[in-house]
Amino acid sequence: MLIRTQLTVAFIAVGAMALVCSAMLVLANQRHSDNQERAMLANQTLSGYLQLSGRLFRTFKQARRDLLSGTDGFAFDILEAEKDIRDTLKEIEISSSREHSLSPSGDLPLASDLATLSNEILTAFDEIRLAELSIQGGQIERGRVLATETLETRIDGAVSDLIENAILLERNQLEDVRQNISQFGAQLSALAWGMGASSVLLVLLVAFTVLRRMNNGLLKLEHGANEFAEDNLAFRFQLDGGDEFSQLAGRFNVMAGQLLRKRHDLQESKDELESRVKLRTLELSELNEELKSRENLRRRFFADIGHELRTPVTAIRGEAEVALRAKTQVTDTQHLALEKIVELSEQLTTVVNDLFLIAREQAGVLDLRTEEIELNAQIAANVEQMQGIAKKAKAKLRMSLHGGDIFIEGDRNRISQLVRVLVTNAIHHSQEGVEILIWTCIASDRAVVSIEDNGPGIALNDRNAVFERFVRAPQSATENVPGTGLGLPIAKSLALAHGGDIEIRDSRWGGTAILVSFPIADDQEFE
Repeated sequence: MLIRTQLTVAFIAVGAMALVCSAMLVLANQRHSDNQERAMLANQTLSGYLQLSGRLFRTFKQARRDLLSGTDGFAFDILEAEKDIRDTLKEIEISSSREHSLSPSGDLPLASDLATLSNEILTAFDEIRLAELSIQGGQIERGRVLATETLETRIDGAVSDLIENAILLERNQLEDVRQNISQFGAQLSALAWGMGASSVLLVLLVAFTVLRRMNNGLLKLEHGANEFAEDNLAFRFQLDGGDEFSQLAGRFNVMAGQLLRKRHDLQESKDELESRVKLRTLELSELNEELKSRENLRRRFFADIGHELRTPVTAIRGEAEVALRAKTQVTDTQHLALEKIVELSEQLTTVVNDLFLIAREQAGVLDLRTEEIELNAQIAANVEQMQGIAKKAKAKLRMSLHGGDIFIEGDRNRISQLVRVLVTNAIHHSQEGVEILIWTCIASDRAVVSIEDNGPGIALNDRNAVFERFVRAPQSATENVPGTGLGLPIAKSLALAHGGDIEIRDSRWGGTAILVSFPIADDQEFE
């Protein structure tokens, strides 16, 4: 038989016992609640009779004393006293009625007994009021006799007997309820112990049976798990029988076979993947070397072509200038052509020099005459020199320099060239009347120079591209703006050559802000 079947049968048996126990507990709880309520009602009724007895004797003794001591009537409100006694009788009637409905026997005062007691009390009140009227009407002796008879005969007699009988019955009932509660508690305790012992015995029996059947299976499963842990996937379980352990052993055997096959397949895939990765790595390495070689050739090409173009361009310019200064007769057309040759030669020389500078920086061979430079003074001198160009272009140059000195290590001429390139770029690519602010500061141990304008700005998608050679911003390409597209690439090359960096941001006025940062000189101290 399967272990789970045995456990199911055991659980059903325990569940049945639990249901029986629950039903008995529900009934017992109801009985206990009834007994508790009976005890509470008995206490309330008994307290009511005792309270009623005390109020009756105090009221009628006070009434008799008042009538015997004078002719002015009662010294207290007898109607209020009667109302209190009526309320007490009503409470006794309610609690007694509820108690009688819960009592299994008829040993409690009946409604007729309470009615008799109520009638006697009301008659006593009528007689005491009649005694009061007699005294007030002049029949003093008759009123006093009537008051005395009412207290002694009716209150101390009939009413007292009725109350004492009721109190005795209530006390007997309360004692009976207490005995019932005590007996019920003992019975409930015995039931709980019996059910608990039965449940424990049943559980122990089932546990012993199951554990005995499980022991053999667990030992064999443990042995097989150790074999698998030692990477012996060829091991197979040998468990007979039709219980869960034999079924689990069969599944483990199937799993071990699948794992063995998967391992073989994975090893083959791994070998194949490693072979492909090795081959692809070799191909990528070769391609990378080829790209490096091409990049080096490209940089050397630009460096060489810049160097080689200088000589013929300089020769062409020199010949044209010589022709212009010659004594021979030159026609106007020839003179204009020679001037154009000189002008274009100068432009071509500038482009060649710019390309040569960029190429040498990328090749890491740009010559720099490094010295310690006070950045604020250098920038102020260059901006002052460019005021004429700015005025001609109807642009306004302003400066906001750092309050203290800023020293950097660099080539004075190249730093000046960098500032002129950036200011010229801002003038050429902005509208007339553009305002350009050049400011400096120290941030994160670096010297920062910013050229900020209120021009049209550069779109976010174009900011990386404008640092490439011959690339111009779209608005510059479509408008008739002078330039070759080498300004910002030159600025970048100069910044990188000085160990700095350059980036484009939005100006605070909506235009372009170009920030260049340099390392501060090692021996500079600043706040």
